[in-house]
Amino acid sequence: MVWRELVRFLMEEDGTEAIEWAVVALVILGFTVAVVIAVGQQLRDLMCVMLASLGGSADQCPTQ
Repeated sequence: MVWRELVRFLMEEDGTEAIEWAVVALVILGFTVAVVIAVGQQLRDLMCVMLASLGGSADQCPTQ
């Protein structure tokens, strides 16, 4: 009885698709984090320029 349920569980394919999508989402998340870290300073500088062009003050721009 237990053996039959174990074989059925291992042969079931419904759960594998959810796991595959979770792995895809984690890979995309990992690449996104890596890109943001790699270009973080440039993004911060761009946001500061945009803030200044919209009339914001320099003390609102993060420095670190």
